Amino acid sequence: MIGSDVEATIDEAVARDAQQTALAEQEQWILGFQLRGGASAIDVASNELRSEAKFFLPPHNRIQSAILRAYDAGEAISAAVIAAELAEYAPLIKIGGIGYCSKPILPEGMFLKLVEMSGRT
Repeated sequence: MIGSDVEATIDEAVARDAQQTALAEQEQWILGFQLRGGASAIDVASNELRSEAKFFLPPHNRIQSAILRAYDAGEAISAAVIAAELAEYAPLIKIGGIGYCSKPILPEGMFLKLVEMSGRT
């Protein structure tokens, strides 16, 4: 029988892992939304997440920063533009490239709900 301290530690580790997985999925949706959602998606992200990009999980933080840099430079945002900027970034290559962010576009209003759920408001 496992001691209660060990069980509590295991439960905490499982809960942390579940939180990290949920956060990673939220960030993946947010990135995909920006890459395919047009200028209004980038406007929302720029206003809501600019100061938070550095807190995204790797490699999401690099993708978000690249999106914001392109936005600030007045470039059109697309998966191709961001993929070209991050072409040599090994962690992105390991997860399959920018296509990793190609989850379906979020339903209307879901972006802000995800931002709220992540505690990044």
